[in-house]
Amino acid sequence: MQRKNRNKSAYTRSFACAIRHFVSTGVLPILAFTLTPPAASHAAGIEAVLVASGFTIPLYVCAPPGDTSRIFVAEQGGKIMIINLPSGTVNPTPFLDITSEVGQGQGTGILGMTFDPDYATNGHFYVSYTTDFGGVFNQGVSHVARFTVSANPDVADPASEVTVITADQPQPGHDFDWIGFSPRPGDAGNLYICSGDGGSEEDQGPGHIEPGGNAQSTQTLLGKILRIHIEADGTYTIPPNNPFFGSQTQKPEIFTYGLRNPFRASFVLATGDMLIGDVGQDDREEVDVQSASNPGGGENYGWRVREGFIQNPFYPDDPPPPNAIDPILDYDHQTTGQCVIGGYLYHGSTVGDLEGLYVFGDLFGPETGNFSGHVFTLSYLNGVGSDFQDITSQLFPTKVGGYELGPLTSLGEDGSGEIYLTDLNGNVFKITAAPTPTPTPTPTATPTPTPTPTPTPTPTPTPTLTPTPSPTPTPSPSPSASPSPSPTPSPTPSPTPFFPVQLGNISARLSVGTNDNVLIGGFIVTGTQSKQVIVRALGPSLALTGVLSDPVLELHDSTGSTIATNDDWQESANKQAIIDAGLAPTNDKESAILMTLEPGAYTAIVRGVSGTTGVALVEVYDLDRTVDSKLANISARGFVQTGDDVMIGGVIILGDIDTDVLVRAIGPELADVGVDGVLEDPILELHDKDGALITSNDDWKESQQSQIEATGLAPTDDHESAILATLSPDNYTAIVRGKNDTTGVALVEVYNIGP
Repeated sequence: MQRKNRNKSAYTRSFACAIRHFVSTGVLPILAFTLTPPAASHAAGIEAVLVASGFTIPLYVCAPPGDTSRIFVAEQGGKIMIINLPSGTVNPTPFLDITSEVGQGQGTGILGMTFDPDYATNGHFYVSYTTDFGGVFNQGVSHVARFTVSANPDVADPASEVTVITADQPQPGHDFDWIGFSPRPGDAGNLYICSGDGGSEEDQGPGHIEPGGNAQSTQTLLGKILRIHIEADGTYTIPPNNPFFGSQTQKPEIFTYGLRNPFRASFVLATGDMLIGDVGQDDREEVDVQSASNPGGGENYGWRVREGFIQNPFYPDDPPPPNAIDPILDYDHQTTGQCVIGGYLYHGSTVGDLEGLYVFGDLFGPETGNFSGHVFTLSYLNGVGSDFQDITSQLFPTKVGGYELGPLTSLGEDGSGEIYLTDLNGNVFKITAAPTPTPTPTPTATPTPTPTPTPTPTPTPTPTLTPTPSPTPTPSPSPSASPSPSPTPSPTPSPTPFFPVQLGNISARLSVGTNDNVLIGGFIVTGTQSKQVIVRALGPSLALTGVLSDPVLELHDSTGSTIATNDDWQESANKQAIIDAGLAPTNDKESAILMTLEPGAYTAIVRGVSGTTGVALVEVYDLDRTVDSKLANISARGFVQTGDDVMIGGVIILGDIDTDVLVRAIGPELADVGVDGVLEDPILELHDKDGALITSNDDWKESQQSQIEATGLAPTDDHESAILATLSPDNYTAIVRGKNDTTGVALVEVYNIGP
């Protein structure tokens, strides 16, 4: 029969079908983060957050039993790094560095790791890795080795290595991958090893046993799941109920067989069932189960004759093995994914929406897609999978920072059973419940007058304050070259503030043009309770020349839908409430909207009546400090000019303690979301209430790089600007101008990082 094109690009063949060549050949371009909003709105209950970045091909995440303060990240090239939770800081010294020992080529290196169940007392952990050379085929040797931690709990001793088991590789791929100990009663001390069929296509060629290939042969360790009992000295014995125990002709280490490349597997903690993600060849990906009700194993999953539920088209006339069992799920390459990444049945305690779900994924998604990772769920109960769902758009872009998922390399768990994702872009993400106490997300300014919604905010369960502004009207910042902050009203604290510190009033001022160059401001309400706010658009009352004489104000929700508009504030249905709040504009032509908003992301747009232009100010005031929601982030986008027509953002910090604030000026990145004429090199200044310069920044990496990266909100272009500052309660102004008086569209953002 005719086969589909087998000369796939290195992109698909090397990664999607074999989990090999992890960018070592340079064929995989790293996918850049963008500010693009998600294709679908985030689900109310889950989100992904960036835990740490900057890793080199991270392939696994795990933690010692009972250790909830750290996670360990295995990099393919030979290092295991430690991330400290919840700070997300990465120890500069690797926990283990065996770079000189492991392979650096295609499909080699560290591919799996696990901790001894008694790690707290014996300090042992196990690593599966493959070398580039050696063995009878000189194509590398797969190892499972034991190592021991040193006196320093954050550093292991490379010299403590004890080789447990090895297998010669006929090709550089489909090696020893996932390893782990089972939670099954009566199975203590037994280590399970996922072993690929040795590489090559269709389990054939040099080093592949015929007839049937390595996966069907019980005379090789390849194409199997192995089970061995670890002894105190690091050697192993064979569990007596292994299916080929005592055989002189078959490998007694074999537990199950008929697998192509079971790259990732896991045990269901409550039942002991083993769920296996077996990477397919050209047509199907599959998830298999080895039931705890069959503790002696022996299952044959059908490869190389079967691929998922179907006959492998490459062997159309080969009879399926009579004892082959079906997967619980398979899916095709064209519409769903090309390389399954096995995961975990969720058993954490913080993400209720994942209860009872098997969370797994795919390295690249469908062949018709954009070669980015996908995350799936499957309801699993008593050996049956159902309700297969793709949840990628609920997790990415992340609400904090707008990060996209690159090609998905693995899932992992921490000591509490929470689930992590790693990708080829060097990132480690965590799946969390929403709300979650993470940095406030960036509202994404749209390139058109009708805003693209800001990513749904991450509601923060940790309290943070909401100010009640005083009746003083808000003048704009001075138009001088180093303007003082826009004199915004000085809020009067509510009698019983909910949070010790928070943003009280946030504003932005610049020259309003037409079409795409109107003034666009985004803000986020975080928390669980609704929040009453006033949004104002000022022009005529500003003590400036060239003001916008008649501003029109629009308020949009996170879907981009218009939820309120106002031209002249005295025509507002809430006119009296605006007056009672002490925030009535002083000119009848100015605009104001008073609304009670649910937690979420919102966008305010200011334009001139009949296309008029001029300088305007947009402001958001929090009217109630007694509830557990707050204004957590603001962004404003517009055309930055020179002189007085630079971009000016104002913020008031209310409360009794200092707080950390991140201010960013973004220009070049806006081009990635289709904005024309961006400000190529923004310069950012932070001023106090008197107009005195506190600090400034041109290129963000020139100072505070590590501290800014630790927030998860680092810009992706070196020419962007960012300032992280600890500020006392007071008024502040951020100014954005172009380097060497250049002009263009820019975004200024203020984040309340904490507390």
